[in-house]
Order: sequence, then structure tokens, then C-alpha cells
Amino acid sequence: MGKEGPGRGEPIGPLDWLRLVPHEADASSDRLGWVGLEAASCRAGPVFECTPSVRIHHRLFLFTRPPEELDLRYEGVKRHRPPAAGSVSLLPAGSPAQVRSSGCKDELHLFLEPGLVSRVAAEAFNLDPAWLTVPALDGLDL
Repeated sequence: MGKEGPGRGEPIGPLDWLRLVPHEADASSDRLGWVGLEAASCRAGPVFECTPSVRIHHRLFLFTRPPEELDLRYEGVKRHRPPAAGSVSLLPAGSPAQVRSSGCKDELHLFLEPGLVSRVAAEAFNLDPAWLTVPALDGLDL
């Protein structure tokens, strides 16, 4: 691959995972200067498997066209088949995960800084950020 990324066991930043998979993102917010939010769109076919280190951001997946095969394991989620098109999954920051995917797909990945989620919860919904827990979410069909 020839891309630099975090060392084994080091925290993974919002777009570091792009350096770990064998394909490029079709579009990315990298270098746009966004604060607390990064985004990447992926359409790929090669098989890839990844057991990333600890992530420091929440990761929200929107499956526009799910991959042909998907194994996804994280915090109470064990998925062995792709979700429906239009569904959403959420991988909370700090959750260990294993991902294996293959086949054509169209996914939007959003990386949210935990502090941003807490601030929005506090400001928009009058929630105390100290009590906020972001739960794992799998295959919510919108």
C-alpha cells in the first residue's frame, strides 16, 4: 500500500482507517478543515479485512448500496450479512472492531468527535453531556 498510518496499538484518527484498506475513498473531507467531523465515500470491490486499533471518533456508516458480503463485529454487534440499503450502523469511539467486506458497495462513513456529539446533545436537546452514552447501533433501516 505504501501509506503511512498509526502504529500497531496506537489510536486511529478519523481518516487513518483509509490508509489501512486496499482501496481509495471516492471522496473525502480530508483537508477541508472541518472541526469534529470527517466524511468519506467508498465504492469498492476488493475483499478487505481489518481489525483496527482503538478509534478516537464515533463512526457512522450509511449503506447506500451494501457490499455483497459483510462480517462486522463490535460492542454487542455480530453481523454476518450485509444490511439493507439505506440502513445505518454506529460504531462508538473506543469500541474494538473486526471488519471483513467484499463486493461492490456504496457507503458513506462519518467520523464524529465525541466532544462534538456531547455539545450537540447538550445544546439541541438539553442533555447533560456527563450522562451521555453513545450506544452501538446496527442496521437501523431508515
